[in-house]
Amino acid sequence: MKIVYVVVLAMLFGHGQAIGQERADTTLSFRDYVQKVTEHNLSFLAAQHRVPMAQAQLAQARVFPDPVVSGGISQVDVSGQAAPLMSTLGITLPLELGGKRSARMNAATRDVSVAEAALDDALRTLRAESATAFVQALAARRVLERKKQTLSSLERLVEVNTRRVQSGDIGEVALIQSRVESQRYRSEVLAAEGELRAAEQALRLPLGRAALDRSSVVTVKGELVSTPRAFDRESLMQQATARADVRAQRLSVEAAQAKTTLAARNRMVDVSLNVSWQRSLQSEPFASPQYDALSAVLSLPMPFSRMYRGELQAAQHSEAQTRLLQQESQLRAEVEVEQALTRYQASVRQLALYKEGLMADAERVLAATLYSYQRGSATLLEVLSAQRTVDDVHLSYTSALTDHALQLIAVEQAAGIWDLDF
Repeated sequence: MKIVYVVVLAMLFGHGQAIGQERADTTLSFRDYVQKVTEHNLSFLAAQHRVPMAQAQLAQARVFPDPVVSGGISQVDVSGQAAPLMSTLGITLPLELGGKRSARMNAATRDVSVAEAALDDALRTLRAESATAFVQALAARRVLERKKQTLSSLERLVEVNTRRVQSGDIGEVALIQSRVESQRYRSEVLAAEGELRAAEQALRLPLGRAALDRSSVVTVKGELVSTPRAFDRESLMQQATARADVRAQRLSVEAAQAKTTLAARNRMVDVSLNVSWQRSLQSEPFASPQYDALSAVLSLPMPFSRMYRGELQAAQHSEAQTRLLQQESQLRAEVEVEQALTRYQASVRQLALYKEGLMADAERVLAATLYSYQRGSATLLEVLSAQRTVDDVHLSYTSALTDHALQLIAVEQAAGIWDLDF
């Protein structure tokens, strides 16, 4: 009975651990990861509030000035001349002149457009950053797999040397040296495992709400290998002129123009119209009879403050500054496309070197050296040197694949396009 109880507990514990592990580990493809990032990233969710905030400002710009209702006693006789007591009830209507409200609404509408374009640019940047993190995780996993293969080869070499020492073909020094090389390379594998875990942890930050659990581990599935692409430079340039940040800066110029117009119209003075009804409440005998009176007063302020043009001048300088920034953003987009395309083409040429036989040649050299070593025609140092060469070539190939993927991301980010998959 006790044995059955222990077995049941072990099954339950094992099942619970499996469930916990399934809950903690999440494997995502590239498209799934980017989709989750755009849905749960905290910075992007915060940026999404900019649009409704701008829309709220537009609603505020539509508001008319509030009328003022006034009432009370307008006349009390304190001289003893039997003047009647007068009550009054009136309303004051502020009147905006010069098209202030329409200019205010136009400026707020332009700000909404700028906020929408800025949100699109935040999405463009977020997708590129998440794609970069995904590629780095793929690269770290590929490096770890390659180092494990090298470690396995070195461990097999240790086994071969052990048998050869036992048979008397080689001395014990060769066995010790191969064992030292194997143990040394085990530290490389441990370091690669740490790099992979760090890269996987870096994937959690863009996920925001989807990865708040500290025990959760995000793993990726995909391949760095991709077919080199041929981009048309002129087409990329045209697409870059319409990317989100350039569009946002262009809309900012229109918003600055609208605010300059608003500042100019705000220099027009506003008037107030007051309409009131007065009634005499009581009077002593032989005094004036009770009566009602209607009054209308139009108030026009004296615009002495308009001699100061600070608001208008600030708006004009802001518009000039925004125009220069718009030209700078256009130039920056063109330069970024040129730089990204140049680097991408260099990465394609670098990648071609490995596909033209460099890796295969290194593998053949290692195989031939191992064959000679097993027959006593090669030294252990030659085998280790050939193994290091193969390892370096494979790691360099992974670095070239990673650089190709990162430069491809840079090209699409610079041009404002998005059709990536890994």
